[in-house]
Amino acid sequence: IEISQGMATVLGGILAEYSFAYCYGASFIIAVCALLPVLCMVEAPVDRREHNGKNQLVDHFKLSAAILKKDRNILKVIVFFEGIFTAQTILFFYSQQYFYDMGYNKIWISMFMLAFSVVSCVGALLSEKIYAKCGNHTAVVAGIIIAVSIGSFVFRNVIIAVLGLAFAGFCNSVLYPIQSGVLNKMIPSEHRATLISINSMFFSIGMIILFPIAGSLADRFGLARIFVGLGVILLLFVLSLGRKMTD
Repeated sequence: IEISQGMATVLGGILAEYSFAYCYGASFIIAVCALLPVLCMVEAPVDRREHNGKNQLVDHFKLSAAILKKDRNILKVIVFFEGIFTAQTILFFYSQQYFYDMGYNKIWISMFMLAFSVVSCVGALLSEKIYAKCGNHTAVVAGIIIAVSIGSFVFRNVIIAVLGLAFAGFCNSVLYPIQSGVLNKMIPSEHRATLISINSMFFSIGMIILFPIAGSLADRFGLARIFVGLGVILLLFVLSLGRKMTD
Protein backbone atom coordinates (compact mmCIF):
# COMPACT_ATOMS: atom_id res chain seq x y z
CA ILE A 1 0.00 0.00 0.00
CA GLU A 2 2.72 2.47 0.96
CA ILE A 3 4.78 1.74 -2.17
CA SER A 4 1.73 2.14 -4.41
CA GLN A 5 0.72 5.33 -2.65
CA GLY A 6 4.23 6.76 -2.99
CA MET A 7 4.39 6.01 -6.70
CA ALA A 8 0.91 7.43 -7.26
CA THR A 9 1.71 10.60 -5.32
CA VAL A 10 4.82 11.35 -7.37
CA LEU A 11 3.15 10.53 -10.68
CA GLY A 12 0.04 12.49 -9.66
CA GLY A 13 2.11 15.51 -8.65
CA ILE A 14 3.92 15.57 -11.99
CA LEU A 15 0.70 15.14 -13.99
CA ALA A 16 -1.19 17.73 -11.92
CA GLU A 17 1.51 20.31 -12.60
CA TYR A 18 0.41 20.16 -16.24
CA SER A 19 -3.31 19.45 -15.78
CA PHE A 20 -5.57 17.73 -13.25
CA ALA A 21 -7.33 16.15 -16.22
CA TYR A 22 -4.26 13.91 -16.67
CA CYS A 23 -4.52 12.88 -12.98
CA TYR A 24 -8.16 11.92 -13.23
CA GLY A 25 -7.57 10.18 -16.55
CA ALA A 26 -4.77 8.07 -15.07
CA SER A 27 -6.92 7.30 -12.01
CA PHE A 28 -9.75 6.15 -14.27
CA ILE A 29 -7.46 3.81 -16.23
CA ILE A 30 -6.00 2.34 -13.01
CA ALA A 31 -9.49 1.84 -11.55
CA VAL A 32 -10.61 -0.02 -14.68
CA CYS A 33 -7.51 -2.23 -14.48
CA ALA A 34 -8.27 -2.91 -10.81
CA LEU A 35 -11.71 -4.20 -11.79
CA LEU A 36 -10.26 -6.98 -13.93
CA PRO A 37 -9.06 -9.26 -11.08
CA VAL A 38 -12.29 -8.52 -9.18
CA LEU A 39 -14.35 -9.77 -12.12
CA CYS A 40 -12.36 -13.02 -12.03
CA MET A 41 -13.19 -13.71 -8.39
CA VAL A 42 -15.62 -16.48 -7.49
CA GLU A 43 -18.18 -15.62 -4.82
CA ALA A 44 -18.46 -18.01 -1.89
CA PRO A 45 -21.69 -20.03 -1.92
CA VAL A 46 -24.44 -18.49 0.20
CA ASP A 47 -27.92 -19.72 0.99
CA ARG A 48 -29.92 -16.77 -0.33
CA ARG A 49 -33.02 -17.83 1.57
CA GLU A 50 -31.24 -17.11 4.85
CA HIS A 51 -29.76 -13.80 3.74
CA ASN A 52 -32.35 -11.33 2.66
CA GLY A 53 -30.77 -7.94 2.08
CA LYS A 54 -32.65 -5.82 4.64
CA ASN A 55 -32.60 -8.40 7.44
CA GLN A 56 -28.94 -9.17 6.81
CA LEU A 57 -27.99 -5.52 7.31
CA VAL A 58 -30.02 -5.25 10.51
CA ASP A 59 -28.60 -8.53 11.82
CA HIS A 60 -25.10 -7.31 11.01
CA PHE A 61 -25.45 -4.26 13.27
CA LYS A 62 -27.26 -6.20 15.99
CA LEU A 63 -24.51 -8.80 16.10
CA SER A 64 -21.79 -6.12 16.12
CA ALA A 65 -23.49 -4.24 18.96
CA ALA A 66 -23.86 -7.45 20.97
CA ILE A 67 -20.18 -8.35 20.55
CA LEU A 68 -18.99 -4.84 21.47
CA LYS A 69 -21.30 -4.78 24.49
CA LYS A 70 -20.03 -8.15 25.66
CA ASP A 71 -16.35 -7.19 25.31
CA ARG A 72 -15.81 -3.45 25.78
CA ASN A 73 -12.06 -3.89 25.25
CA ILE A 74 -12.71 -4.48 21.55
CA LEU A 75 -14.55 -1.16 21.37
CA LYS A 76 -11.69 0.61 23.20
CA VAL A 77 -9.12 -0.78 20.78
CA ILE A 78 -11.20 0.24 17.76
CA VAL A 79 -11.83 3.78 19.05
CA PHE A 80 -8.20 4.27 20.10
CA PHE A 81 -6.58 3.21 16.84
CA GLU A 82 -9.18 4.70 14.50
CA GLY A 83 -8.95 8.01 16.34
CA ILE A 84 -5.22 8.10 15.65
CA PHE A 85 -5.64 6.99 12.04
CA THR A 86 -8.25 9.69 11.44
CA ALA A 87 -5.96 12.44 12.75
CA GLN A 88 -3.06 11.09 10.69
CA THR A 89 -5.19 11.00 7.53
CA ILE A 90 -6.27 14.61 8.07
CA LEU A 91 -2.58 15.51 8.35
CA PHE A 92 -1.73 13.60 5.16
CA PHE A 93 -4.32 15.36 3.02
CA TYR A 94 -4.22 18.88 4.45
CA SER A 95 -0.41 18.95 4.66
CA GLN A 96 -0.41 19.08 0.85
CA GLN A 97 -2.38 22.34 0.95
CA TYR A 98 -0.10 23.50 3.78
CA PHE A 99 2.99 23.07 1.60
CA TYR A 100 1.21 24.67 -1.36
CA ASP A 101 0.41 27.71 0.79
CA MET A 102 4.12 27.91 1.62
CA GLY A 103 4.85 28.35 -2.09
CA TYR A 104 5.83 24.84 -3.17
CA ASN A 105 4.51 23.53 -6.47
CA LYS A 106 2.85 20.15 -6.97
CA ILE A 107 6.06 18.38 -7.98
CA TRP A 108 7.83 19.48 -4.79
CA ILE A 109 4.81 18.46 -2.73
CA SER A 110 4.78 15.04 -4.39
CA MET A 111 8.44 14.63 -3.39
CA PHE A 112 7.55 15.42 0.23
CA MET A 113 4.80 12.82 0.01
CA LEU A 114 7.26 10.34 -1.52
CA ALA A 115 9.54 10.80 1.50
CA PHE A 116 6.48 10.18 3.68
CA SER A 117 5.73 6.94 1.81
CA VAL A 118 9.32 5.67 1.97
CA VAL A 119 9.50 6.22 5.73
CA SER A 120 6.05 4.64 6.09
CA CYS A 121 7.33 1.54 4.27
CA VAL A 122 10.14 1.27 6.80
CA GLY A 123 7.64 1.60 9.64
CA ALA A 124 5.49 -1.20 8.22
CA LEU A 125 8.55 -3.46 7.86
CA LEU A 126 9.73 -2.79 11.43
CA SER A 127 6.32 -2.93 13.07
CA GLU A 128 6.56 -6.51 14.28
CA LYS A 129 10.07 -6.05 15.72
CA ILE A 130 9.12 -2.83 17.49
CA TYR A 131 5.99 -4.40 18.97
CA ALA A 132 7.95 -7.46 20.10
CA LYS A 133 10.33 -5.19 22.01
CA CYS A 134 7.94 -2.56 23.38
CA GLY A 135 4.68 -4.51 23.68
CA ASN A 136 1.41 -2.64 24.23
CA HIS A 137 3.32 0.56 25.06
CA THR A 138 4.10 0.82 21.33
CA ALA A 139 0.61 2.09 20.52
CA VAL A 140 0.72 4.84 23.15
CA VAL A 141 4.23 6.02 22.27
CA ALA A 142 3.45 6.01 18.54
CA GLY A 143 0.23 7.95 19.16
CA ILE A 144 2.11 10.58 21.19
CA ILE A 145 4.74 10.95 18.45
CA ILE A 146 2.03 11.41 15.82
CA ALA A 147 0.32 14.06 17.98
CA VAL A 148 3.58 15.98 18.49
CA SER A 149 4.41 15.66 14.78
CA ILE A 150 1.05 17.15 13.81
CA GLY A 151 1.53 19.99 16.29
CA SER A 152 5.01 20.75 14.88
CA PHE A 153 3.39 22.22 11.77
CA VAL A 154 2.67 25.34 13.82
CA PHE A 155 6.27 26.50 13.24
CA ARG A 156 5.63 27.00 9.49
CA ASN A 157 9.09 25.63 8.73
CA VAL A 158 9.36 23.26 5.77
CA ILE A 159 12.15 21.13 7.28
CA ILE A 160 10.29 20.67 10.57
CA ALA A 161 7.05 19.99 8.68
CA VAL A 162 8.60 17.34 6.41
CA LEU A 163 10.26 15.68 9.41
CA GLY A 164 6.96 15.78 11.31
CA LEU A 165 5.18 14.24 8.34
CA ALA A 166 7.84 11.51 8.12
CA PHE A 167 7.67 10.67 11.85
CA ALA A 168 3.87 10.59 11.72
CA GLY A 169 3.92 8.33 8.66
CA PHE A 170 6.42 5.96 10.26
CA CYS A 171 4.41 5.60 13.46
CA ASN A 172 1.12 5.29 11.62
CA SER A 173 2.47 2.37 9.58
CA VAL A 174 3.79 0.74 12.74
CA LEU A 175 0.29 0.88 14.24
CA TYR A 176 -1.68 -0.70 11.38
CA PRO A 177 -0.28 -4.25 11.76
CA ILE A 178 -0.46 -3.95 15.55
CA GLN A 179 -4.15 -3.08 15.50
CA SER A 180 -4.84 -5.88 13.05
CA GLY A 181 -3.00 -8.40 15.24
CA VAL A 182 -4.68 -7.25 18.45
CA LEU A 183 -8.18 -7.37 16.96
CA ASN A 184 -7.61 -10.77 15.37
CA LYS A 185 -6.70 -12.15 18.80
CA MET A 186 -9.68 -10.56 20.53
CA ILE A 187 -12.40 -11.35 17.98
CA PRO A 188 -13.66 -14.93 17.44
CA SER A 189 -12.96 -16.11 13.89
CA GLU A 190 -16.67 -16.50 13.04
CA HIS A 191 -17.27 -12.81 13.87
CA ARG A 192 -14.00 -11.38 12.55
CA ALA A 193 -15.29 -10.11 9.20
CA THR A 194 -18.28 -8.50 10.90
CA LEU A 195 -16.18 -6.58 13.43
CA ILE A 196 -13.51 -5.60 10.90
CA SER A 197 -16.22 -3.93 8.81
CA ILE A 198 -17.41 -2.07 11.92
CA ASN A 199 -13.80 -1.05 12.57
CA SER A 200 -13.62 0.46 9.07
CA MET A 201 -16.95 2.19 9.66
CA PHE A 202 -15.57 3.94 12.77
CA PHE A 203 -12.76 5.40 10.64
CA SER A 204 -15.22 6.54 7.98
CA ILE A 205 -17.43 8.21 10.58
CA GLY A 206 -14.40 9.98 12.03
CA MET A 207 -13.41 11.30 8.60
CA ILE A 208 -16.97 12.33 7.71
CA ILE A 209 -17.20 14.41 10.89
CA LEU A 210 -13.67 15.76 11.37
CA PHE A 211 -12.37 16.27 7.83
CA PRO A 212 -14.86 19.01 6.81
CA ILE A 213 -14.65 20.59 10.27
CA ALA A 214 -10.86 20.83 9.95
CA GLY A 215 -11.18 22.32 6.47
CA SER A 216 -13.78 24.87 7.55
CA LEU A 217 -11.72 25.97 10.56
CA ALA A 218 -8.57 26.11 8.42
CA ASP A 219 -10.28 28.59 6.10
CA ARG A 220 -10.94 30.80 9.09
CA PHE A 221 -7.84 30.37 11.26
CA GLY A 222 -5.20 28.87 8.94
CA LEU A 223 -3.88 25.34 8.65
CA ALA A 224 -0.97 25.85 11.06
CA ARG A 225 -3.33 26.64 13.95
CA ILE A 226 -5.63 23.77 13.03
CA PHE A 227 -2.70 21.34 13.05
CA VAL A 228 -1.54 22.43 16.50
CA GLY A 229 -5.12 22.17 17.78
CA LEU A 230 -5.48 18.72 16.25
CA GLY A 231 -2.15 17.69 17.77
CA VAL A 232 -3.22 18.80 21.25
CA ILE A 233 -6.59 17.03 20.97
CA LEU A 234 -4.92 13.85 19.76
CA LEU A 235 -2.35 14.00 22.56
CA LEU A 236 -5.09 14.27 25.20
CA PHE A 237 -7.03 11.50 23.45
CA VAL A 238 -4.02 9.15 23.44
CA LEU A 239 -3.10 9.89 27.05
CA SER A 240 -6.68 9.40 28.26
CA LEU A 241 -7.15 6.05 26.50
CA GLY A 242 -3.52 5.00 26.57
CA ARG A 243 -3.67 3.43 30.02
CA LYS A 244 -6.32 1.02 28.81
CA MET A 245 -4.11 0.00 25.88
CA THR A 246 -1.24 -0.95 28.17
CA ASP A 247 -3.26 -3.06 30.64
